[in-house]
Amino acid sequence: MQAQGQALVQDGIIIDPVLPLDYDQDRNLSLREQILLEYGPLGIRRGTLLILPRVGTGIGASDNPFLAGGDPDGDIYARISPGVDVRSDWARHRIDLNASAVLTRFASEQRLNRNEWDLGASGRLDLSDYANLGAEARVSRVQEEPFTSGLDAATAILSRYRRAFGALRAARQAGRTRLSATAAVEDYSFADLEQDDGVRISQAARDRRDFTGAAQAEYAFTPGGVVYLQGNYVVTDYQFPGTTLEPARDSQSWRLLAGVNADLPGRFRGTIAAGYTRRGFDDPAYEPISGLSAQGELTWFADPLTNVTVRGRRLLQEAPIGGDAFFENSARLTVERAVRRNLLLGVSGYAGQINYVRSPLDFRVRQAGASAEYFAPRWYDLRLGLTYTRRNASPATIGVADFDELAALLTLTIHP
Repeated sequence: MQAQGQALVQDGIIIDPVLPLDYDQDRNLSLREQILLEYGPLGIRRGTLLILPRVGTGIGASDNPFLAGGDPDGDIYARISPGVDVRSDWARHRIDLNASAVLTRFASEQRLNRNEWDLGASGRLDLSDYANLGAEARVSRVQEEPFTSGLDAATAILSRYRRAFGALRAARQAGRTRLSATAAVEDYSFADLEQDDGVRISQAARDRRDFTGAAQAEYAFTPGGVVYLQGNYVVTDYQFPGTTLEPARDSQSWRLLAGVNADLPGRFRGTIAAGYTRRGFDDPAYEPISGLSAQGELTWFADPLTNVTVRGRRLLQEAPIGGDAFFENSARLTVERAVRRNLLLGVSGYAGQINYVRSPLDFRVRQAGASAEYFAPRWYDLRLGLTYTRRNASPATIGVADFDELAALLTLTIHP
C-alpha cells in the first residue's frame, strides 16, 4: 500500500512478529536478488567492515495529498533520502549498524512536510556452531500509515510518532530442531496533530509501551521444509491514566501460530501460518477480544525471468481511541518480470479490509500499482512507480469520507 510513494507500514499491531519466520532459506534467488548480486553496490571496505552509503532523490505527485473526499487539489513534492549501512565481515559473530532518513517537502501543502529517520544497531554472538545470542536496538520517527491505521485517513496523513525498540534473542539448534526466544520492549510516542488553522491537538493518550516475550520451535522434516510453532505474549502499558468515561486501555495479549516453511529450488519458497489471538483488558469496562490470526508469503518462480508473489495476513490491530481494536485482513499479488538483465518491471494489486470489533464500521481498501526499475552497474538505480488507491467506509458514516488517490514517484538512488 502506498500513499504518495510511501510504503504501507502499520505499527499498531498488538502482537508484532518479533521472531522471524525464515521465509528465505537461501535455496532460491528472486529476480531482485539476482540483479543486486550483479549490479548492486560493492560498498567501501575498511578492514573487516563493509560500509554501504547511499543517497536517494525523488520527485512525486499526488492528486489528493490530504486523502480527502470531494474534489481535492493535487500537489507535487520533492524527497531526499540519505542512508548508510555498516556490516561486519567476520567468520564468527556479527555487527550491523544503520542510519537513514526521508525528508519530504511539498510545493503547496506545507503541513504535509515531514522529516522521518531511523537509527539501528544489532549484533550476534556465536557461542558455538549451534547456539547464539543476539541484541537489537532501534529508534525511529515516521509518518503514520494512513490507509490501515484505524484513524480517518485525512487525520492519519498528518500524524507522526517515535518508536523505540530493544530486543534480546537466543537460539539453539540440535539436529533437525531449532529453538529460539525473544524478549523485547517497544515505546510509542505520538506527536501533536496540527490543524489547518494552526491549532495543535495532543495525541498523548495514544502513547504506550509494549513488553513482549516470544518463543519459536522449528523442526526440519526435509532439507527445504520446516514446520514450526510460535507463541507471543505482550503486556501493553498506556501512559495515559484514563478517565471515568474512558478508562485506561492497559492489556495483556497472546497469540499462538503453527506454520510451515518451504523453499524448493527453481519452484517456490514461502511461509504459511495460522493460529489464534486474544486480548484481555485490565479494566472490566472493556470486554476481551479474540479471533483467528494468520499470515503468509509465497513466491512462485514461474520461469527464469518471472516471479509471482502472494502475501496475506489477518492481524489484530490497536485502534487509536475508545478501547476498540480491529482485524486487518489483507492480500497482495505482485508480478515482476525482467525484460533485461538490469531492467525490472512490476505490477501489483492489493485488497484489504478493516473490521472493527465493537463497531459496525468497516474500511475497504483497494490498490493497483505498476513500476519500472533500472539498475546501473554498481553506482545507481532509477525507479518510477505509479499507484491508484481507493478507500470506502461501510456503512456510510458522517465525518468519514470515501476517497481515492492517484500518485506517482520517480527516484534516483546513488550508491558507491
